[in-house]
Amino acid sequence: MPEVYVPMTVLAVLLIIYFALGFVIAKRTLFRKGKNNQQAIESERASGISEDEIFYSPSKTLQTRSKDNLLLSADLFLCKEKSEKWVITIHGYLSQNMTMAKYAKMFNDFGYNVLATELRNSGKSQGNYYSFGYKEKEDCLNWITFLQENFQVKHLGLFGISMGAATVIMTAEKCEKVDFAISYCSYSSFRAIINHQVGKQMGGFFKICYPAVSLASLILTGLKSWEIKPEKSIAGVKCPTLIMHSKKDEFTPYTQSVAIHQGNKNTYLHLFEEGRHARAYSANREEYIKTVQKFLEKVEENFFEN
Repeated sequence: MPEVYVPMTVLAVLLIIYFALGFVIAKRTLFRKGKNNQQAIESERASGISEDEIFYSPSKTLQTRSKDNLLLSADLFLCKEKSEKWVITIHGYLSQNMTMAKYAKMFNDFGYNVLATELRNSGKSQGNYYSFGYKEKEDCLNWITFLQENFQVKHLGLFGISMGAATVIMTAEKCEKVDFAISYCSYSSFRAIINHQVGKQMGGFFKICYPAVSLASLILTGLKSWEIKPEKSIAGVKCPTLIMHSKKDEFTPYTQSVAIHQGNKNTYLHLFEEGRHARAYSANREEYIKTVQKFLEKVEENFFEN
């Protein structure tokens, strides 16, 4: 073999390995299945959630179709007294909406009906992969339309956790019908969360794989990763927005929520001292509920003014 072909061969092999790694990371990240019902119950119990909250029962299960014809599911939690105030909740990555029952109870106590949606590829909803908010925001917009066509909706808010929080921000950017948004432990961008997790699990050197992961995600699912940037989307959000995060979150660093807040100084930022990823409610229940309550009180002042 002529000497000139040796470095070219080595380069070709390295490129194959590089893009193969990107495809492996993308597939392992996007094509995962979340907790089943029993796993969700056990996870809630382990985090100290009470039985009453775990089994706080929805009144009805609803379904709709996504733009790409997936059957999507949601649970309806109605207030005891009639209300035209609503919250759509969106759970996180690898989770399901059973874990949102405790939040549904919280919002019901505040006088809001709750539509607890189930992400594609989760629980009772169809789908084979997550898109980290890229397609989920369209699903959320679909649920907003569904809700307004089938119920009396005077005021509407969005509440999301982790991937659901990122979805909330990107949805609120696109929809002026939203009166408020609450984001808990969102990532600032697809790139930021992928690089953080790759660095944590494989070592910082492997962050160089991100371009390959981005390309693989596009090829495998049509996901345009460069558009998944809550830290940029927040600038276009006009409604009051509460951004929360736990300082001890190791899965998604709280600095990513700080970056989102910095993208729109009209947002409210609250950082919890305790609590792992998506666990501030169980670690700081009183603080969590009071933070949401105070935010809603500010929001509702605008309801009466308008």
